Amino acid sequence: MHASWRRAGGEVRKWQTGQAQPKYSALLTLSYRLGISLLNLLNGNLTSVPKEFVRPFPSQLSKGRSASKKPRRSLRRMETVTVLQTLQAALNENPPPSVRQVIQRTNHDKPMIYRYFPELCHAIARRFADYRKVQAVVRRDRARVEVRKAAYQLHARGVRITRKHLRPLLTGSDYTNLAEGRAALRQIREELSCGCRGGGGAGREEA
Repeated sequence: MHASWRRAGGEVRKWQTGQAQPKYSALLTLSYRLGISLLNLLNGNLTSVPKEFVRPFPSQLSKGRSASKKPRRSLRRMETVTVLQTLQAALNENPPPSVRQVIQRTNHDKPMIYRYFPELCHAIARRFADYRKVQAVVRRDRARVEVRKAAYQLHARGVRITRKHLRPLLTGSDYTNLAEGRAALRQIREELSCGCRGGGGAGREEA
């Protein structure tokens, strides 16, 4: 048997078992040897060839080819009234939710919701952004107040004022890393070093 025919036969066996799809060159060789067109070979039109000689196209591969033509996901029909109510209710929530959180409640994709309700989506996004800005200011003020309070507590107990000793007394572990927290810590050390709060050294910050 010719070497190219043997290679084509090996490709067909892999094709039959669903291990791989045959190469184009192998299909040409096979169709030539069988005396049929490549189109008839692929379509399984093997009327001129004995059935025991060639097996039909593997069913698992044919299913895979037909399945690949289907869309990845079916589009759900949007219930506009329900979605509208969900978006409007989000504008009255406190604290305000993000657009991502609200869209997840609708069980629809973000582009679709923005397409049908752009004004509401932008309003929810602005409200959430304003809330984040206010929270950032509150957080910085809280860091300044808590750092000062914790530092004087340590000083009253005779404990060195370091970040390591301050963190357990703060509601936010990173308050000493914020600009307001660092500024408050420097100010307290200056006050204590000059005796503005009854004297006594505060010590330097540990690494």
